[in-house]
Amino acid sequence: MSKRTRTEFQSQLSDPSKEWKKLGRSYDKIDKSDLKILLKHATDDLDSFVKKHPKYKQLKSKIIAVCLCQGGGLHYNDGTTGIRDFDVYTFFSDDCSIRYPVRRRAVKDFGINKFGKTYPTPKERNNYPDFIGRNVDIMARHIEDKKNYIESLQTYLTEQKTPTAFHLAQKGVVVLWPENDIGKTIWNKKAI
Repeated sequence: MSKRTRTEFQSQLSDPSKEWKKLGRSYDKIDKSDLKILLKHATDDLDSFVKKHPKYKQLKSKIIAVCLCQGGGLHYNDGTTGIRDFDVYTFFSDDCSIRYPVRRRAVKDFGINKFGKTYPTPKERNNYPDFIGRNVDIMARHIEDKKNYIESLQTYLTEQKTPTAFHLAQKGVVVLWPENDIGKTIWNKKAI
């Protein structure tokens, strides 16, 4: 493949308007009951992680927020982005003496097929054959704890001091916890 052809191909892959980007996406509406399922996956995963690794127990008292991020966050607001998978982040206070492993990523099954199954990349093709619903990717980061959780998250996304903060700021962030604010949008790149 010539350099020009490779460059053209790479630009097509990165162009979100291209039809292939829509393959395997669900365009069904995410509602608050779906957000509650995502929160349950995140809390169950943290409980399981702490049970296996008790030294991380103090993290449970250092949670600032749990959020649906990336394309799922955008789709919750616009209904047109589509969902490939769900990216759920737990944000811990950075004043914690023990750090959540930054490379840890748990993958759970959404559990119902309302949104269909995740369209796998060739690398993922055989990883989750028994899933009946979309992949739920569960990750976590430590952020500066400000006066309130919204200010903490918006500062993290605005300052973009890490690659993760930069990438999360390119899409949307919707609150899962605190539960009294479930469904509240605190970041939407399209609205900025």
